[in-house]
Amino acid sequence: MRRTAILGACSLGALLLLAACTRIVGPQAEFTVTPAFDYPPLEVTLSASASSSPNGAIVSYGWDFGDGSTGSGVTATHTYEEKGVYAITLVVTDSTGETGARTRSVEALNRVPVARFTVDKMWVGADDPLKFDASDSEDPDGEIVQYIWSFGDGATAEGKVVRHSYAVPGWKPMVTLTVVDDSGGSNSTTREVNVVGCPSCG
Repeated sequence: MRRTAILGACSLGALLLLAACTRIVGPQAEFTVTPAFDYPPLEVTLSASASSSPNGAIVSYGWDFGDGSTGSGVTATHTYEEKGVYAITLVVTDSTGETGARTRSVEALNRVPVARFTVDKMWVGADDPLKFDASDSEDPDGEIVQYIWSFGDGATAEGKVVRHSYAVPGWKPMVTLTVVDDSGGSNSTTREVNVVGCPSCG
């Protein structure tokens, strides 16, 4: 009886070992993407030639480019027209029907906005308001969402068109405009204004 139990346990162990040895391992999906980032239109080249499977040949390569487009083949190219981060997923299938997947990201970079502004007067007296207009500012791949002004005298303001006056005559403050776009990119420009008058004259 005991001999039968031992033989049964050995048989069970052998079956488990055999099952472990014959367990199918899925393929390994690997790919390169070049370049990983650049300004749009961003054309990337993809290669899945490093993918492999212990079960046999890989018979299909499926690509999801992360922008609603798909493709197939061991190599592929794709162009991203819009800025953003995109997750590219490769799914490979081997000759046994097993699959493996790998995901990598690429980024179509944001172009920073261009800051420009005009002032309505070249020279201004104390307490005489100046008009600052940033309407010539632009964003090449989106829109400007914030206009931030620093007038050089400690005062600040926000808005595309603003007005400001200086209480102290006889100096040349530096005015800085910073624009921020819808992706968080920013850029600044600075110019001098002339506040005329004599600060010591009563």
